[in-house]
Amino acid sequence: PGMPVLPFREIRIGIPEKAAVNIQIIKTESEIRNDILVAPAPYPYKDRSGMSNYKYIIDETEYNKTDSLQLKVVHAFPPRRMRNIMTQRLRIHPFRYNPLSQELTIITSVTIKITYPEAPKTSSRLSLRRDRFESMYPRTLLNYDRAKNWRSAPASIKSKQAFLPAGDWYQVEIKEDGIYKITPQTLQSAGIDITGLNINAIQMFNNGGRYLSHNVQDNWYNPPYSKEIPLFIKDQNSNNIFDGNDYLLFFGKNVNGWFYNPSTRDIEFSQHPFANANQYLLSVSGSNGLRMQEELLENLPSAPVRTYYIDRFHFEEDINNILSSGPDWYGKRFIGLSDSYSKEFSVNYNPVENVNPYFRIKFKGGSRVEYGDNKSYRYYFTIAINNQALIQGGTFTDYNIWTYTKTIISQNTLLNGSNSLKIAYWAKDNIETTAYLDWFEVFFSTNLNAQNNYINFYTDTGSEALRYTLTGYSAVNDIFVLDVTDATVPKIIQKNLTGNQPINLDIPQSSGEKNLIAFSLSSAAIKSSPQLKKIDTPQDLLAIDNSADFIIITHQSFVSQAYQIAQLRSPELTVKVVTTDDIYVNFNTGVQDPTAIRNFIRYAYYNWQPLMPAYVLLFGDGHYDYRHIQLSDSIRVPSYEIYDAVELNSRTTDNYYVDTEYTGDLTFTSLDPELAIGRIPVQTSEEAEIFINKLKNYENNPARDGWQTVFTFVGDDRYTTPSETPSEVRHQNDADSLTKLTELIKFNIRKIYLSTYQTSPGGVFGRIKPTASRDLIDHFNEGSLIINYLGHGSPTQWAHEELFVMQRDLSKLKNDHKLAFVIAATCDFGKYDNPDAPCFSEKLVLKENGGAIGVLSAARLVDAIQNSRFNEDFYQNLYPNGNPSVRLGDAWREAVSTGSNDQKFHLFADPTMYLNDPRGMVKITEISSDTLRALSTVTVNAEIQSNDRPDINFNGGAYLIVNDARYDSIDTNIDLNNPTNRYNPVILSGPYIFKGELSVNNGMLEGNFIVPKSIRYKNSKTGRATLYAWNEQGTQTAMGYVNDLLFIGSESSDDSEGPEIDIYFKDHENFLSGDLIKQSPMLIAEINDESGINITGEVGHTISMQIDNDAVKDISDFFSYEKDSYTDGKIEYPMDNLTAGEHTMNLQVYDNVNNPAESAINFRISTSAGLDLQNVVNYPNPFKSSTKFTFQTNSDGADVTIKIYTLTGRLIQELYGSSNSGYNDSIEWNGRDRDGDKIANGVYLYKIILSDGQEKK
Repeated sequence: PGMPVLPFREIRIGIPEKAAVNIQIIKTESEIRNDILVAPAPYPYKDRSGMSNYKYIIDETEYNKTDSLQLKVVHAFPPRRMRNIMTQRLRIHPFRYNPLSQELTIITSVTIKITYPEAPKTSSRLSLRRDRFESMYPRTLLNYDRAKNWRSAPASIKSKQAFLPAGDWYQVEIKEDGIYKITPQTLQSAGIDITGLNINAIQMFNNGGRYLSHNVQDNWYNPPYSKEIPLFIKDQNSNNIFDGNDYLLFFGKNVNGWFYNPSTRDIEFSQHPFANANQYLLSVSGSNGLRMQEELLENLPSAPVRTYYIDRFHFEEDINNILSSGPDWYGKRFIGLSDSYSKEFSVNYNPVENVNPYFRIKFKGGSRVEYGDNKSYRYYFTIAINNQALIQGGTFTDYNIWTYTKTIISQNTLLNGSNSLKIAYWAKDNIETTAYLDWFEVFFSTNLNAQNNYINFYTDTGSEALRYTLTGYSAVNDIFVLDVTDATVPKIIQKNLTGNQPINLDIPQSSGEKNLIAFSLSSAAIKSSPQLKKIDTPQDLLAIDNSADFIIITHQSFVSQAYQIAQLRSPELTVKVVTTDDIYVNFNTGVQDPTAIRNFIRYAYYNWQPLMPAYVLLFGDGHYDYRHIQLSDSIRVPSYEIYDAVELNSRTTDNYYVDTEYTGDLTFTSLDPELAIGRIPVQTSEEAEIFINKLKNYENNPARDGWQTVFTFVGDDRYTTPSETPSEVRHQNDADSLTKLTELIKFNIRKIYLSTYQTSPGGVFGRIKPTASRDLIDHFNEGSLIINYLGHGSPTQWAHEELFVMQRDLSKLKNDHKLAFVIAATCDFGKYDNPDAPCFSEKLVLKENGGAIGVLSAARLVDAIQNSRFNEDFYQNLYPNGNPSVRLGDAWREAVSTGSNDQKFHLFADPTMYLNDPRGMVKITEISSDTLRALSTVTVNAEIQSNDRPDINFNGGAYLIVNDARYDSIDTNIDLNNPTNRYNPVILSGPYIFKGELSVNNGMLEGNFIVPKSIRYKNSKTGRATLYAWNEQGTQTAMGYVNDLLFIGSESSDDSEGPEIDIYFKDHENFLSGDLIKQSPMLIAEINDESGINITGEVGHTISMQIDNDAVKDISDFFSYEKDSYTDGKIEYPMDNLTAGEHTMNLQVYDNVNNPAESAINFRISTSAGLDLQNVVNYPNPFKSSTKFTFQTNSDGADVTIKIYTLTGRLIQELYGSSNSGYNDSIEWNGRDRDGDKIANGVYLYKIILSDGQEKK
């Protein structure tokens, strides 16, 4: 942010394996433009309401540079494998800019020559695995025709034929470093039969305790899978059987502690960001178990003698996560103008002459991390140990990190035993600030004197050879020395003895720091093993015959639902369902670490045969608090959190899991996914079932009314907060640019642009657009294949004008058979990883009976420029060359770039699913007239085609949608300071003229409609007819369109009668005015007229509904004609959250001649907060052979009991049934008692009891 925005383009080429690429600029043509002030990239931030916003702040340093920016026309990135082909990514910069002189050079043409050594074809001699992304290469690689000849299978990661030995597995939890002992009795207490247990069958696995490395090329802390560690086993009777007084020892390492850093060769403290304890796996069913090996050290009798070592103390308390994001946690929070803190700590300090202790401390600035705050903050600290000052006025600023190291000159400052650290903090310029203590450390000398025959110590870095002399042992004959620098490969160290005492350990020069433990085998300091916990036998994920196209990773709680997804995708795809527990066991010995999931996917990608995985679904919710420091919510499938000091770049991304070759640093500025990945953030089994049912209905039982051909684009206006200048026109402009993509030309495009709606006072920012909000809800409920928003947002809202608000609008979505795929190119709308503040995206995906089938949205602040680019790339890859959609994951995989902005976008959907757009073609062969006149009857003929011929085997239905000519909108957002500051006119699709179902027989169809009098009479061939067709089996769909219809002129009509109207409610066909109905019913109105119904929505001629004295609502778009009719149809309109009490509804309708008709009804909504039972009556009464007891309730599915009595109170019959909320329920009685006998003539009493399991009425 703040730098000039200079667009670029990236391309990929395929290259031979290990080829050296040479790039030459052969020719360029350019032009220069002066006095050009290139706008800076905006700074995204959150305002105080939580809404995203942008500030355009010029970085003065960048804009005062005299050198041109982007002198290099082509930048080549390091070669990178893209599945089966080695590739080179090139970034082309067509602009150069001198900020100071404001001179812009535009390269209008460039010729680039790329050379590389020719290579022989490889695909013919390689056994390549099947790749689901094969169709991706021609669209992605500029030179695919040549590059396809250089395909090579990725080199396999070292793999095992089988992971774990057969039999049971046991887990040992370790929370403290030490030597642990396991005896035969330990095994017996865990239920293990040790009879004849061969010592060689005992194996143990662990990855060393530290969190796994993100860099796939790291040699340390990056095992490809769970690693076997060597044990020391004492076979007391040498019978090779683990029995009697035998025992085994292993070194147990906690996840938090001192670990060797191979890059610095130092031992440094590491706090595990994902786990609180280490897990060791024990098997007694293996063979050839690893045993500790002895390391022979060179005897160095002349080396200087050391009788001390540098011990260390580290204090770190994780209680605060500044942004509720990222894996970084901090301790004490210093807040306000001044604050203080003290901490008692204890060390075993033995002063040594000329060896000074030293102190390290780390702070993190907590101001200027949120809300785009541009103030400057400064922190001051004074730090003392035992009231002796170490640091006076240490200072740093803003969101920065400050690490300070101080040598303690005075040996009296640090005491042996208890010590006190005191920190005083204050802020500069009386500006309240916030800062955090991260940790502090003290390094000090300690004698090499064993306690309880045990000492754990550290050697120096090895600048010289040293002899370490250890004392304090009661005897030396059973002293063991272990090198545990690498906790996964502990080694037995040779020791030198001088008589009985001391023990000498000779460490050669340049050996790096080592962690050594010297102990007696009989030492009381050896720890008894914690309890062995038997675990479920994990799935073997290392076997290379685990072949799959699609991997579903889920929590154990959702396995059954995950298998339902697998069944939906089989047999077209081979699917593997894997639990996170199995991944952790296979790849990190049971310790939770998101990188274990990355390593699993990487292993499967490189090793599984014969299929090469292409898709991953994370079926479960995750959040930022891996260790449950503040949040108690379960992590089902972890998110991957990336730390950054400020809100803009702190983020969560699933892209990390599918970048199988990441070698960058912890900023993750470049992640390049190799597989497509999606996430369904389910937290409960109920949510999992809801999603499965939605997915099944979407694919197998969608509504057939043409919603599959509709796109809705939603663009924010230029207004944000009242204090901001109304200048952000790009959201609407970007949205409108998307509507013009050639890939989308076949679809019906509908637009909701806030600039075209009137503003009303209200809301947090004083301005709302309720009509736009209602239109958006209507577009959801009418049905749209995709709803695409560009603009400002928050986790729960679109636009400052409160266009779409989770708390208010989620319940209004009644589109269960018309689920949209939602694209939200806005900030935070997909911020799913904070369970204390659920986001709208996850609510849409997991809403029962409505919402969305999937959402593509960002989980953090994002940049509008990059959002628009990503949005466009997604469409171009979703509909390549205008063809039917590819799988969602394919489009995402090809559209996503490596940068941090795209990393924030999550695909909350099954990546293997196809959208419901039609796959085949309908050809409109004839429309009865070139000029369509008002009140004329028009005939449309069409055919379903297969291979450019009529498909005579296609029988079913089709839905015809006809629109009037396109028209210009009017910008209603007038800038009061500059009334001419408006958007350019927006072209909107014409109003509906006809929507109705037609029959398809033998691939042919014919339909009629009447052109309404209310057309716009534009002399413009921009009217449109769209046909969506489906076969009887629901297995085939097709669509076709024409977009050059001319509606002009008029014919006469003698029709003077308005339409006939019959109003009722869904599942309540026998509705009578005054009945009790549901609070959120589906209104149905059957309407017919010989001239057809006017659905254009023309002002004064709409289908309008009014409840009581509320605003009149236009519901014209919800009308649809009956099958093969152009005179009869009906409205199905979802009503929402009606208030309790009695209501009157008025419905007004016009026919195509504009003859009006009205109908009014009364209805009641229950006023009871609990169960309600009304209008109880039986009919007929009196009766001869049977009667029906009718009643109305406000509860679905409640149990109903009817008890029938004589006048004396004797119970003669009980009847049972269930209720249907708001409707005339009835239970029939045949007039017989419980014995089956007919009752005698007379008067009887009855009682109806309603029960929902919690309440009776």
